[in-house]
Amino acid sequence: MESNSEHAGPPRFAVDEMMGKLARWMRMMGLDVEHRRPFPDDELLELSRAEGRIVITRDRRLAGVEPPPEVWLICEDLPFHQLAEVIKRGG
Repeated sequence: MESNSEHAGPPRFAVDEMMGKLARWMRMMGLDVEHRRPFPDDELLELSRAEGRIVITRDRRLAGVEPPPEVWLICEDLPFHQLAEVIKRGG
C-alpha cells in the first residue's frame, strides 16, 4: 500500500467530519480535500489508505489506528488557527 509521500504531486487530505470549516478554508486555498457529513471513521481511514490522503483530525484515537495512514492531529480550536497549523505542518 502506498503512503501519501509515495504519491506524485501535492498532498491530498481527508478531513474529519467535525472539521467542516477547516475543510472549506483548505479548499479555498486550492488544496485537494475530501470531507463529508457523515464521514464515519472507518470510511475516512479506508479512503485515506486507498488514495494516499493525509488524515486531518482532532480525534486522538484516529492517530493510533493500525495500519496507520498519515495523520495530522490538530490542536487548535478555531478554524483559522487550525488552518495556520496545517500550513505550518505542511511547509
